[in-house]
Amino acid sequence: AGPRAAGGGLVAGGGAYREVFRVRAGEGDPHQRLRPGGLLAVLQEAAVGHVEALFGPPREGAGFPVDPLMEELELTYVLTKMGVRYRDACAGFGSAVQVDTWFQPLGKAGLRRDWVATDAASGEELAVATSTWVLVNLKTRRMARIPPELMKHFDVSTPEEPRGALELPKGGAWAGAAGEEAEDPADALQRSPKYIGPHVTAMFQHIDANRHVSNLFYMDWLLSALPEGRSEGSRLVELDMDYRSEILLGDGVRSLAVESAGSQGSGETDGGGREFLHVLTERGTDKEFMRARTRWVPETYACRAG
Repeated sequence: AGPRAAGGGLVAGGGAYREVFRVRAGEGDPHQRLRPGGLLAVLQEAAVGHVEALFGPPREGAGFPVDPLMEELELTYVLTKMGVRYRDACAGFGSAVQVDTWFQPLGKAGLRRDWVATDAASGEELAVATSTWVLVNLKTRRMARIPPELMKHFDVSTPEEPRGALELPKGGAWAGAAGEEAEDPADALQRSPKYIGPHVTAMFQHIDANRHVSNLFYMDWLLSALPEGRSEGSRLVELDMDYRSEILLGDGVRSLAVESAGSQGSGETDGGGREFLHVLTERGTDKEFMRARTRWVPETYACRAG
């Protein structure tokens, strides 16, 4: 994520967090617009800022801020689902992006975090997003229930009234696809995928503090299967992702995609109204790391820069 254009802080009585970021050159696409993956990085950075605002910087040395109670209990939250809706407005190089984020408990072992990103100068909405997380024991790598003492943290750090920026499709990312699929998309993708991305291997630079591949790389890898020039004349408006298994150092990954039955596109380069179903699998097996859905529409605007 880009550097902070202004210091972040708690808002809404401490139930939410707000921070402003400046879009850097490395986060832009060929048209100097903030890439979809670049926006995800900004959202993640705002979430980290929120944790720091609540619990302060790490007690010892450099590193990510953490809830000291979670550190003591050797617990962490792992992302399971994420959905983003990209609006008509966009941010270009030099733009200031304001991000509001908040979280709330989800059942006895989960957490929900939401975001709203706006152009700080115009107030135009850039995107809304939501995500779900499960609590995991770092020793066993298994799900854990939220201990009562940890649940109390939600009482002072979440909105007084439950709210969500976006509701994810019930049944997972593929459940949001338009039209009726003639067969199980998983079978079609494994047997005869329409699009295949370059095979990659999880390397050290892909690994995050939880010792698995950062969720930001999943995004880049799933989009790598789409036809070249996908961003020419079209833009991403919907993104749903289900994280089904962690990718560890050395794992081989392949990206597959197929156009959904309800897609309105025709031809390879029309760039309009097209919907794709994606899967990231382990190379050589049928093990799934991620399922995702993307929807693209014709480009209708030119993004401001600066």
